[in-house]
Amino acid sequence: MYGWRARLGIIIPSVNTVMEPEFNKMAPEGVSVHAARMMALGKFEPKSLVEMAEETENAAKRLKQIADVIGWGCTSGSFVKGKGYDLEIIDRIKKVTGLPATTTSTAVIHALKTLKVKKIAVATPYTEEVNDLLKKFLEDNGFIVTNIKGLGVEVRGGQGVYHPSTTYRLSREVDSDEAECIFISCTNFRSIEIIDQLEKDCQKPVISSNTATMWHMLKLAGINENIKGFGTLLEKY
Repeated sequence: MYGWRARLGIIIPSVNTVMEPEFNKMAPEGVSVHAARMMALGKFEPKSLVEMAEETENAAKRLKQIADVIGWGCTSGSFVKGKGYDLEIIDRIKKVTGLPATTTSTAVIHALKTLKVKKIAVATPYTEEVNDLLKKFLEDNGFIVTNIKGLGVEVRGGQGVYHPSTTYRLSREVDSDEAECIFISCTNFRSIEIIDQLEKDCQKPVISSNTATMWHMLKLAGINENIKGFGTLLEKY
């Protein structure tokens, strides 16, 4: 039986092509990954992110039949309305499923606190408008953003076309001696292939939306296993 240790249910935008492959690569033995999709329409902007979230309950109900824990897998969609919006989404999922749940933004906050870092450099594929919302979300949760830069992607799903080498170079660009950690935001932005090397080169922990979400979902599912190859968070915590 697949998922004999845990079945992770992820709710993702319909245009996301990265989260499932990265989750399947990171998943430990006996852990399976199952996705339900929310329709993502229009260009990538706050309004369309909020509209997409209207499908949360229906997607959660579909996963309820098989999942042990549910993760809402869209970073920008879970911080777009500011601090506390991620927790509202979790409450909505729990209300219709009764299952443990998280969002990517929630997982990132938990991960940063677990790593005991305060000052963060942030690399994203987002527009400046969405980056401003992310910066405020992180600051309102008690962190200092030392630098943030995005690729300006406005096409829904356009984040998924970039090679990890782009993610690596952008991360090196935002990094500085002041930053204690690098955060690569967006579940549709490939990164897991370069995180280990990036940590070695920058001499600091690196988390991505997907490593943080995987880590938090495994904790919620009661899976305590150190996973090598994807950064300090999964390997040591």
